[in-house]
Order: sequence, then structure tokens, then C-alpha cells
Amino acid sequence: FQNLEVVNAVGCAGSFINANSSYVKNRDNLFSTLPDKVVVNGGFYNVSLGNSPNRAHVLVICARGYEQQACMNCVQSAARGIQTNCLNRMDSFTWDKDVEDTVSCLVRSSNHTTFGILELRPAIIYPSPLGIEPSENMTLFEQQWDAMVNRTVEAATEAKTSSILKYYGAEKAEFIEYPNVYMLMQCT
Repeated sequence: FQNLEVVNAVGCAGSFINANSSYVKNRDNLFSTLPDKVVVNGGFYNVSLGNSPNRAHVLVICARGYEQQACMNCVQSAARGIQTNCLNRMDSFTWDKDVEDTVSCLVRSSNHTTFGILELRPAIIYPSPLGIEPSENMTLFEQQWDAMVNRTVEAATEAKTSSILKYYGAEKAEFIEYPNVYMLMQCT
């Protein structure tokens, strides 16, 4: 069986901090407002609070096409995950999903701006519970995949500067053998 991957990751890095520090208070204050703010701002929200070195920067995004309550639930769960798993670290991120798997979201926090910083790890890869069979025509699958990647890159890089979709691309496609293939790209 071939397993298509779903992203679900938590990353904790940076300096160790006291759980009662000003940074943690600033971060947690921002976390408390994220679910509502991300929905009001079209699924993407970036905010900062406090003064250096305890300034908290938080970025949050929900996959486009989300239902508002699912996005809010996902963001709330992701923020709680950071508060639990990365309580004593300055830099953290988590990709999560809501309980019903209807939306994925990213929450990232740091004491420095996160724009322009690439994070690919750590990632925990969960196999699809569907036990998806390998494609009978891998050449066609790769062509469909490459075309979808190109469409997603175009969507993320070609939106008007004033658009909330700038630097964000999401595509859904139906491959010959696999219905409902989703791809998300977000550049910060």
C-alpha cells in the first residue's frame, strides 16, 4: 500500500524560558484571541505583543475553504498544544487539524519575527488510515502531481499585493485514481 501523508507536527526550539516569564504571558495573551482574529482576517493572521526581548510574535493560518468553527477549533487546539508541549521554549510551531479533520491550521510563535524563515522539521508523518493502493499509472500520477504543484505555486506568488491571498496558495484536485487531493502553500 502507498500512504499519502498528512502534516501534523510540533516543533519547540530556541532559548529555554521560565513558564511565568513576560514572554509566555504575552504569547498566551495573543493565543487567547487567535481563533476569532484568524476568521475575521480571512484565515491568515500575524500579530505581536510586548517589548524585546519578551516580545511575542504569533502567526496563524487556516487552510482556505475552511468552515469558520472548524478553523477556530483547530487554532485553539494548536495553541493549547504549544502551551502544553513548548511551555518553556521561545520558538514553537504546530500544524494541527480540527477533531473532525475538516481543516488544517498552523500556529507559530517566537520572540523574533518569523517572516522569511523556512521550517521543515520536525514532522510526524501519519499514514493514511485508508490504506491507499499504489497508482497503476505512476507516470500519469506524477504529471497530475507536478501540475498541481505548479498551480499552487502560481496561486501563492501571483495574487495582488493588496489581496489577503498574497503568499497563499491552496488547490484541490481529483486525480484519476485519487479523489480529493489537497495541497497548501503559504509563504511568509
